[in-house]
Amino acid sequence: MKNRNRESKPRRKWLRRLIKVLAVVILIGAVGAFITGTNLGANQLFATMHMHAADILGINKIMTFASSNAGGSLGNMICPNNVTAACATVGITGEENKVMKRVVVMFLITFLLYAVISMLYVYVVFPNVSAEMTNVFARMG
Repeated sequence: MKNRNRESKPRRKWLRRLIKVLAVVILIGAVGAFITGTNLGANQLFATMHMHAADILGINKIMTFASSNAGGSLGNMICPNNVTAACATVGITGEENKVMKRVVVMFLITFLLYAVISMLYVYVVFPNVSAEMTNVFARMG
């Protein structure tokens, strides 16, 4: 019984670290899109950093980049340039603050949803995709 508890503690610690990493990856992707105004800009800013971090931590690079890309799409939602352009398009210029308040709430809800989905992909859908397998996929493409 004691050995089982000793084995599960490092596993739990690793799981908590991975959850934090994927959530932070999504958040960094969102911040990048918020700053640049585009998901492509966020990918150019942070993709290399995320790949190196995934490599160092030994986690799935593909899932890490996908999480960053998903975060970038979220960052587009709260980008002031995009909110202003959307308000001008539908003819509610001057109401950007009301729109932004509603969008930020949706951003937070969707951020949590993306974090849960990332965890499901890593542990349920593709549990056996390791860092080594990701390198094989990268060489194929």
